[in-house]
Amino acid sequence: MTLRNTITLAFGILGILWYYVCLIAIGMNLIDPAQGETTFRDFMSVSITTIGVSLATFVGMILGLRGVSEGIRETATATPAGKAADKMHALALISAGTTLQWVAAGLYVLSLFLALYFWSALS
Repeated sequence: MTLRNTITLAFGILGILWYYVCLIAIGMNLIDPAQGETTFRDFMSVSITTIGVSLATFVGMILGLRGVSEGIRETATATPAGKAADKMHALALISAGTTLQWVAAGLYVLSLFLALYFWSALS
């Protein structure tokens, strides 16, 4: 793993952890706005929105790449063997998404269910 990948992974984990901390703190009303903590609560609310939108965009990208990957794989299978077909197979593997990308997408979907729970049960 390169330094760039390690830093990207660290920031990604930190961002998702903060997203869940904010989601749980606001969902369970752990921060009381009556005690003058409205500024931090507002910051957490904006964090949820910002990170949630980024994760939603990321999930859309992963699902889109998955479709592209399958299309490339089908085209490469139909193409006669040669350098072009080999390159298409390599491209299909690159655009399929990594395990970490699928974990991040799964955590986002899980957070949607958590938000629905807070919205319905604790409202």
